[in-house]
Amino acid sequence: MKVKSYTVHGFSTNVSFTDLSLGDNITEWRWNFGDGTPGETYNASTNPDHTYNRAGVYNATLTVVNGTGGMSMHSELVDVPLKGDVNRDGKVSAADTVLILQMAACGTNSDPAADVNSDRAVTSLDALMVSQAVMKGVNDE
Repeated sequence: MKVKSYTVHGFSTNVSFTDLSLGDNITEWRWNFGDGTPGETYNASTNPDHTYNRAGVYNATLTVVNGTGGMSMHSELVDVPLKGDVNRDGKVSAADTVLILQMAACGTNSDPAADVNSDRAVTSLDALMVSQAVMKGVNDE
C-alpha cells in the first residue's frame, strides 16, 4: 500500500491525496490527515481532498483494512506551504514577489511556496501571479 505524494492547490491549503493501495479484498480506507480533524473512512478507494487550517507540516496516514480484518498503514509527511509566501511571514506580499523573481533569475526551484502555478518550476509567471493576488487583496479578510 502506498499514498502518492500530495498536490497543493493555488493560494490555499487544500491538498489532494491519491490512494495507490494494492491488495486483494480491501474493504475500508481510513484517512487521517494529521491535523487533529476527525479521520475519514471510505468503503471504496478514493482520492480525497483535505483543507488544512494553516500552512505547516503534517503526518498524513492511510490505513487499509481487508475482508479478514488485516490492516496495512502508510504515513507520509505533508508540507503545506502557503503558496506565494516565500519569506514565511504568514501572508502573501510584494516582498514575496521580489523573492520569487530572484529565485527565477537564479534558477532556484527548491521552494514549493514559490511554485505558485504548480508547474515544478519557479519562473516570472509565479511572481506575476503573486503580484496579481496582492493587488486583489488575497490576504484581506
